[in-house]
Amino acid sequence: MSASVFVVDSAARRTQIKVTPGKVLREVLEEACRAKKLNPEAYALKTSNNKAVDLSQPFRLSGLSAGAKLQLVQASRSTGVVSVALQLPDVEGGGRFTDKFPSNTSLWLVLRKFEEGVAGQPQRKLNLTQRALPSDGSGAGRLLYEQPSINVMSRTIETFTDLQKTLAQLGINGGSMLMRLNFKNSGQPLEEAMAEISGYFTSVDATSEESGASATSKHEAPMLMVLEACRAFQMQVQRTQACLWMELLDPSLTMLMLR
Repeated sequence: MSASVFVVDSAARRTQIKVTPGKVLREVLEEACRAKKLNPEAYALKTSNNKAVDLSQPFRLSGLSAGAKLQLVQASRSTGVVSVALQLPDVEGGGRFTDKFPSNTSLWLVLRKFEEGVAGQPQRKLNLTQRALPSDGSGAGRLLYEQPSINVMSRTIETFTDLQKTLAQLGINGGSMLMRLNFKNSGQPLEEAMAEISGYFTSVDATSEESGASATSKHEAPMLMVLEACRAFQMQVQRTQACLWMELLDPSLTMLMLR
């Protein structure tokens, strides 16, 4: 069942937007701005009593009723701070890491910063964006890319395009949020995925360039990422094999290997 809300701009022009219970209010803003040929990054929504609308909320939790009138207003140019809790899946050892990020940080960069230990200060090396698995279940065959899949407020985000979105673009400009991470077999060869990644995303930081180190060329970057992913996969296989041997020799030692 769908209803509608009305977005009113400064010239008192109304735009009707259809909503469902699960529709996120950020989508309402984007649709209204698209209809008015405006940049949604420069605008926000307020209720008729001048209260800011939380764009990260789905309509059913927003407290708004069908037919509500929302004001389209200029957004604040200041960047908020978001406390992000990243919940890891069991295949990556489980656990939860928390750190704070500016609201203009992309989801991919959040993953990269946790992965590199820049955020959250994990006690072990994480592999969140360069995972691979063999096309053959026996452990042989071509390596295929394991795509990060993030669940944020009941939304699943897993394409490279969507992972470029910032926290603010999800309607999250402050407070705290939980990101649940999983991985899925993309079916895409690892080297193709890494080439695509290098075209989408920049480095986790620019410290090497700032310190005068030469930047990796555009053509070298994908190959280096493939090699790094292959090394990570090889270590994962070796660690699993070691655990199996330890289980055979002495089951009590297996837990020590997994720590």
